Amino acid sequence: RQFSSVTIMGIAAREEAIRPGGSVEDMPDAPGLAHSVGIRTWPPQEYLANLLVKESEHILKKRCLELGSGVGFLSLAMWKLGAKKVVCTEVAVACLRLIHLNAAVNGATRGFEVSSLRWGQQEAEQWLDQRPRSEQKFDTILSSDVLYAEKNVEPFFETVTACLARTPEARLFMGHCERNPTVDKAILTVSASVGLAVVDRAEPDMLKRNPNKQLHVGWMPVHCYEFRWA
Repeated sequence: RQFSSVTIMGIAAREEAIRPGGSVEDMPDAPGLAHSVGIRTWPPQEYLANLLVKESEHILKKRCLELGSGVGFLSLAMWKLGAKKVVCTEVAVACLRLIHLNAAVNGATRGFEVSSLRWGQQEAEQWLDQRPRSEQKFDTILSSDVLYAEKNVEPFFETVTACLARTPEARLFMGHCERNPTVDKAILTVSASVGLAVVDRAEPDMLKRNPNKQLHVGWMPVHCYEFRWA
């Protein structure tokens, strides 16, 4: 199944050719932000979006939550795939501003929510408790290319498990690009320590390290993890 194009800062993304690397250098309201990792798209988002296009049963008519949304690309793609509700979360003010802009550009109104969420057990519990009871459960959690530092791995999975505790059958789909061996290892060890099982849904070519850094898909191995309670 193919979803209609998602426009992110003037860059159209489709199932057959999702283009990573959008910048905000031409945006008058975001000076000096062009080199921030959170305000551009990255290859793991491309792969994860394509996986969920092929397996849209995880999205269609489901309640979806994205953690660390950046510019909101994945959330907007899932909204266009027919999710019942998408909650797009971030903590950086610049990213939240861009998400609102991209939501407006794509006409995402009904069923699309933007919210500020800081990771951590207590923060996640408070965020969930402040929502209406009918809005506290999610079928699918999404996240892509958000863990660059080891110190963020534990708060991230605390947030994930806080959400999964309210919907035990839910799953986390996570795109991750290998950059830091310590972080790569921590993702697997911390997730296992909190009781999550993981399957890597990446295609074989995605796991190869390619020395040609100019390739469209990037040069570092990319994982598409699927986590659920063990």
